[in-house]
Amino acid sequence: MLGMQPGVSRLIMVPVVQRAIAELPGARLHIMEGASGDILQWLSEGRIDLALYYDQPNLARGNAEPVFEQNHLLVGSRAAGLSMNQPVPAKQLAEVPLILPGRPHGVRVTMDALAQKKGFDLNIVLGVDTAASIVALAAAGLGYGVIPSSLAVDAYRNGLISASWIVKPSITRTILMVPAPNRP
Repeated sequence: MLGMQPGVSRLIMVPVVQRAIAELPGARLHIMEGASGDILQWLSEGRIDLALYYDQPNLARGNAEPVFEQNHLLVGSRAAGLSMNQPVPAKQLAEVPLILPGRPHGVRVTMDALAQKKGFDLNIVLGVDTAASIVALAAAGLGYGVIPSSLAVDAYRNGLISASWIVKPSITRTILMVPAPNRP
C-alpha cells in the first residue's frame, strides 16, 4: 500500500508505478490518495507501507528521504497578466488577495512562515483546501493562489490562468518518501 497526496501523485505516480512493476514483478500495488495529515495517520496505523508527501515546516522527518523538489507558482486569472517570464518577488504577495488552504496544510504553513520571516502580512480572502478549487477560483478572478507547478500546468497550457514563478525566495517544497514504522 502506497499513500500519496494528490499533487505528489500527479507528479510522480506513473514513474513510481512503472518502476514498481519492473522491479517487483508479481507484487500487488494499491495507491491511496489523501492530505498529508491523512497519510501520516495511515502510516502510524500501518494502513500503508510507504508514503510520498510534501514536507512541512516543523514536521518530524524521522526516517524520511527526500525524493524531489517542486517550485510553487502564483496563479491568477488570464486578465491578471502574470507571466512565467516575469517572476514575482515573494514580498509582493502581500499586495494581492490570496486564496490559500487553511492550517495545517503545508502550503499555508510555508506561506505563514515566509510572511513572518520577511515581515509582511498575507491578505487571505478565501480559504480553500484543494488545488483544483484554488485554480478555478483564481481563473474566475476571485484572487490569487500559490500552488505546486505540477497542479497548475494544465490550466496554464489551456489558457485558463496566468502564472508566475515566486522568487526572493522561491517557494519550494520537498517530496519525502517515508516507510511505515516497523516495516522492512
